[in-house]
Order: sequence, then C-alpha cells, then structure tokens
Amino acid sequence: MVKKVLRSLLLGILVFALSIASGCLAFVLTYRYQTKQMPPPSSVNAQPVSLPALPSCTYLVRLENGALSVYARFPHGDEFLYALEVPLADIPPEDRVKLEKGMMLPTKEALTSLEEDYTG
Repeated sequence: MVKKVLRSLLLGILVFALSIASGCLAFVLTYRYQTKQMPPPSSVNAQPVSLPALPSCTYLVRLENGALSVYARFPHGDEFLYALEVPLADIPPEDRVKLEKGMMLPTKEALTSLEEDYTG
C-alpha cells in the first residue's frame, strides 16, 4: 500500500516537472523565433509621427443661460465646445454686453486668457 502511494506520488511529481520543462522550452523557442524575425535596431528607420494639420479656427464666446458658451468657428460653421459656469457678478457690465452679443477671439491663448479672467 505504501509502495503504491509512493509510486503515484513520484509519478505525479515527474508529470508536473515534465510539464514545467515543456512550458519553459516552448517559451524559449518562441522567444528565439520571434527575435530572429525582428530586424536589428540599427536597420530600423524610425520617423516621427506627423499628425494631420487641424483646420484653423477662431473662438466665439457667448453668454447664454448664465454660462459662457464656447464655440469653435470653422469655415463650414460653428461647433459647440463647452459651457463655463461663471457668476454674473464677476463679469463687468461692459464685458457682459459684449458677451451677450458674442465675443470673437482669434486664438486659443486669447480664449484661455478670457477664461482665466473670469474663473480666477
């Protein structure tokens, strides 16, 4: 009985060891095969990725429903970007009149500056 248990235990250990060894061998062979398929680093001609140019736009900021609505103006039309909640008391009366009509800003920097003026 003890001999049978020992034999089963040894057989189990042997099967486990063989499966681990075959897994390691498969890993090593796959790794070697894949690295042989890759070109050497010196022959790789890396080029920087160039993104397509975005169409130029201006920005329209308008006071709508107690918030500053920001639109991008493209030749094909306006596109809503986002609304910025600003307390009306923080906007001077002369700026409020301009914003109710719609204020055109030529650059993203001008838009950022306007937002910083009213949001702190």
